[in-house]
Amino acid sequence: MVRYLYTSFYTKKQLYDTFKKIGTELSFFDISSAWDRALSAQKNMESALTGLWASQRSADSANVLLLGRPYTVLSSAMNNNIPGIFANLGIKTFFNDMIDLEGIDYSPIDPLLKQIHWKHAAQNLKAAFVAASTQNLYPVYISSFRCAPDAFAVDYFKEIMASANKPYLVLELDEHDSSVGYETRIEAAVRAFENHRQQDQPSQTIDASLFTPKFDKSIGQKTVIFPNWDAISGHLIVNIIKNEGYNAILMEENQETLKKALLTNTGQCLPLNAVASGFIHTVEKYGLPPEKTVLWLNQSEIACNIKMYPYHIQKIFTRHGKGFEKARVYLGELSLFDLGIKASSNTYFAYMFGGLFRSISCKIRPYEINKGQTDAALRTAGSIMGTAFLTGGSKEKALKEIMSIFKQIPVKKETRPKVGIFGDLYVRDNRIMNQNLIQFIEENGGEVVTTPYYQYVQIIANAYFKKWFKEGKYLSMISNRALLAAVKTMEKRYYPFFAPFFNEAELKVNASYEHILETYGMLPEHTGESMDNLLKIHYIVNEHPDLALLVAVNPAFCCPGLVTEAMASQIEKKVGVPIVNITYDLSGGNKNKVVVPFLKYLRTPPYSQSRKASV
Repeated sequence: MVRYLYTSFYTKKQLYDTFKKIGTELSFFDISSAWDRALSAQKNMESALTGLWASQRSADSANVLLLGRPYTVLSSAMNNNIPGIFANLGIKTFFNDMIDLEGIDYSPIDPLLKQIHWKHAAQNLKAAFVAASTQNLYPVYISSFRCAPDAFAVDYFKEIMASANKPYLVLELDEHDSSVGYETRIEAAVRAFENHRQQDQPSQTIDASLFTPKFDKSIGQKTVIFPNWDAISGHLIVNIIKNEGYNAILMEENQETLKKALLTNTGQCLPLNAVASGFIHTVEKYGLPPEKTVLWLNQSEIACNIKMYPYHIQKIFTRHGKGFEKARVYLGELSLFDLGIKASSNTYFAYMFGGLFRSISCKIRPYEINKGQTDAALRTAGSIMGTAFLTGGSKEKALKEIMSIFKQIPVKKETRPKVGIFGDLYVRDNRIMNQNLIQFIEENGGEVVTTPYYQYVQIIANAYFKKWFKEGKYLSMISNRALLAAVKTMEKRYYPFFAPFFNEAELKVNASYEHILETYGMLPEHTGESMDNLLKIHYIVNEHPDLALLVAVNPAFCCPGLVTEAMASQIEKKVGVPIVNITYDLSGGNKNKVVVPFLKYLRTPPYSQSRKASV
């Protein structure tokens, strides 16, 4: 596989090494020359395409510009004959590589383009911008069902066209083979295009303010609303922010806020809408002026939709109105490094302690004699450690007190099948989103294995460090590696407090897992949640050889979740553990009940012998 993400020299080197492996005697110069000629041929073909609109357009009828991914729009196996339907109506159609997109002033939508990290989505929006201001050219956006990047892009496409007051059409491809459903919509769209063409209205100027994000670069005197993807660690982080001198509140969510989240969802990742809805609810509950609040969100460059969260949520606030158009998103660092070194190291330990508190609770609660005692201890642990972070008190003293409380919980001797949970980070530890999955598994006879965030960081770190090195992102690699090394050294003072609950001298990731990717035909370039899931799964199974079940949790419209689900059967064969997939679409009903048959089977007597044999 050619790693085209990097420099031309690196690509040539990859090609040369590949040809060498299969026994050819081509020199590096041969490969380099062939690559250069290939690029030249490609550019010549692209030049031949560009300008077809200008030379082939129809002056007597509307012309259509097809937008979408080339592998869906241009493939006869995928496009449901949509180009053919237009042709049968006598309409000339063009693809976005047939119009000249160079030398255009994209300043009105440039802030939007800078937020988008998907190549085809950005290209489509550029083409839409050109079509919006080009007479007799009407765009038709062909999207794919359940494609979250398309959901974002289509939303912005509509805004561009509405701002220009020009008709358009959006068609969504699904698995149905018939093109009949598209014909009626296309015929109606063509009539709308012709009516607009005959009116000969001049194109309206696109309002640049609609596409300019209004993020806050500092917190100032505003109140920070911190997303609640993990109530335990989130409580500690809010206290860290307060210790730095800022006002902060942990976002509050409930089933009602999740239902309201659906009202703003048009196919994007559901956590995005849940965060926006939870923010609005929290601000209103505490009676805060929206203009005096900021939603904390982290910046992200990974291959996922997270980068679009700040921009799109700001759009939701504006559309909601009622003063929330004045609320702002604050773009911070996941480590809180932007608030200071002390805040950053404390944040690492907040995730470490919060994750380990949850792990301890999951080890004790299924076997507790006095029901509810573990949850009470967990609440007390959060309160004690929260106070330590808030006041800058001794973490060692707080841990000593907390561990003594956990040790005093009487338990019964019993063995339950262990169940590992992995998947979307917002859903995994959010009991509102996942319908209290941990409690449900325990009530049905299982013991849950959770993996703290700080261990996730160590599991995936090497894969990302290698990728950043190849990409030339040396500052990111060096700074993050140094920070990780520093906090790992600081961890050692806290190991003794947790070790008795895990029978380990040191709580750390003992091996690097990036080599796992090769067994699935993946590369470090495939960064994102799907890659992370593979590394996490193998870590969990390796650390818990008696693991009986893996549960993958994801929100609806989650692209990495769909990819991981597609790999489930292959993963099962490699790790020897069954996987159950749960998708939370917020429509109601008990989504977790799918695990019940597995838990019932795993608790039957023959199971333990068969599982030990497979391990």
